Amino acid sequence: MEKERQVFDAFIKACSNFAGESVQKWYVLDDWYKVPGNTRPAVPFDNRPDVICITHSGKRLGVELKAWLNEGQIAEAKRNEMFQEAVLRAVGELPINDHKYIQRTWLRAKPKRFHDGDSPELRNQLFMLIRHLDERWSEKPKWEQSSREMIDDLSAFPIVAKYIDFVEAFPRREPIEPEDAIDQKYPDRRWIAFPNRGGAYRLTEMLAPLRQLLVQTKGDKRYRDICKHVGLSECYLLVHYDWGGCK
Repeated sequence: MEKERQVFDAFIKACSNFAGESVQKWYVLDDWYKVPGNTRPAVPFDNRPDVICITHSGKRLGVELKAWLNEGQIAEAKRNEMFQEAVLRAVGELPINDHKYIQRTWLRAKPKRFHDGDSPELRNQLFMLIRHLDERWSEKPKWEQSSREMIDDLSAFPIVAKYIDFVEAFPRREPIEPEDAIDQKYPDRRWIAFPNRGGAYRLTEMLAPLRQLLVQTKGDKRYRDICKHVGLSECYLLVHYDWGGCK
């Protein structure tokens, strides 16, 4: 019940008068039935609702917690996170970026199975690729040197191409010499990375799992006459957003 405890604790701090009066005490369900005199009702009402509240006037309220989430997107995000972590482990600790023109590099790829045996060659080829780009950067027209470059032809670096769809190289504002890079006061320790996740769900993507959740809850027999069986004045449904443990 620890997750329920954390969720409701955050909720009650933000909305202590959700029932029209203040809540004096609250318990997650297991703790409520540890209180002397509180006996569990018969199945199927013995494990609902998640939280029991006692209000200022002495009312006993129940709160059932339901997570509002899109499981498909969460699963995809977890796969992507695991893949990116595997690639960055293979790349390992980054040396100081002493490239004259390239300040940072982003890796772009869809998640796939990573083979640990490819780690040494992936690291070698990736550094070779970036060094090659940096050495040729000055050959570009001046107006192009200040713009990022996207590299999707990775055929010369087959292990990189095995896992990475394309690379984005971002230039420095001003070219520097290697000794200047070493003497930087705040060097970038993550100059090879995947871009941070971002973006937003479409409205339909957000509403579909919510609608399904409400329909399932309405049809769940464990909530029928729950106030009578558990001895509650009222029972509330609290739907909260849950990212499912993704970072």
